[in-house]
Amino acid sequence: MNRIAHAKYIDPLDHLWITAAKELGLQVERSPHGYAHTDGKGNLYIAPTEELDPDDCLAQMILHELCHALVQGEDSFSKPDWGLSNDEQADVYTSDVTREQACLRVQASLLRPYGLRRLLAPTTDFRVFYDALPQNPLDSASPREAKLSQDGLSLAHHPPYRRVLTEALTATAELHRALGKSSRPSATSNEAKEPLPSLWQSAPSPKLHKSGLPMSDGIFESKKGATCGGCAFLKTPDKRGAAFRCERTAIEASPGKVVNPTLAACALFEPPLDCQSCAACCRHAFSLVPVRLSDEVNWRHPQLVGKSGKDLTILRDPERRCCAALGETAEHSFGCLIYSDRPRTCRDFSAGTFNCLEARRRVGLDA
Repeated sequence: MNRIAHAKYIDPLDHLWITAAKELGLQVERSPHGYAHTDGKGNLYIAPTEELDPDDCLAQMILHELCHALVQGEDSFSKPDWGLSNDEQADVYTSDVTREQACLRVQASLLRPYGLRRLLAPTTDFRVFYDALPQNPLDSASPREAKLSQDGLSLAHHPPYRRVLTEALTATAELHRALGKSSRPSATSNEAKEPLPSLWQSAPSPKLHKSGLPMSDGIFESKKGATCGGCAFLKTPDKRGAAFRCERTAIEASPGKVVNPTLAACALFEPPLDCQSCAACCRHAFSLVPVRLSDEVNWRHPQLVGKSGKDLTILRDPERRCCAALGETAEHSFGCLIYSDRPRTCRDFSAGTFNCLEARRRVGLDA
């Protein structure tokens, strides 16, 4: 009697990312016509397994195409993927390369908080560029790259991407830890003599900090000598006897994990922030800055205050999508031109808080 198969096995990691793509509106199909591309009609085509390189990971390829979509913008699924042009016109080719590099910065930024930066690294020729990215993947970017990368990361932290990516990356990190218990390969493999090591072996899961955050992003270890006490996102106790907490692990419904300020910092350590150079909260992270009648800005800078009924707010610059009081200063690209006269709402918004981190994520400065 022949057994009848009632289900098809799918690798768990592949299943996670096929599902993530589907929830975002992309149907993953395997096709021999091309390596990986979208058609602008909701389909993502990826070459069959036998045509992929030994270190290709379907999950990574799906994630990479989702990062393409983030860089393309909100209507990306209705456009064919840009691909990489071999056209000799330098401006066309440079445009494609710039977008690809921005995509890789977004990919590295999204993977960093989960310790997955090596496991889900790209396997294209752009891997050299990816591996050379600094610890903060957005550093050293050209102005155009920086704009594309920040816009892409900003989109990643808005619906529907935020929930889908968070769930898929969290589940991937859990699977990584479960399978990462296998030992590292004892020596570098020689293709002529030994089989290649498993991707799970060559990219083992990082150790975890007491906060639950990784001690390595997959490529860079935690900063030597840095402690939780020097991190911008350490929340000091509100009252005597209360615990220090990590704002990176906080959610709206509960405070962050308890940490000891003397502990070695995790891989996501951030030195104290400079509000005048960050200005995330003044940009498109939040759209309303209430003003009180007693605020000095009312009489010192009345041209910046708008009134709607009894409500007073700081006006906004619709083209730059930021507070109208935000401009360039001698020291910074972003700076408050009325910082000493800013409203009470701004004074009460502290650097390193949960809302500060949320603002940085919404404008693409943090993942």
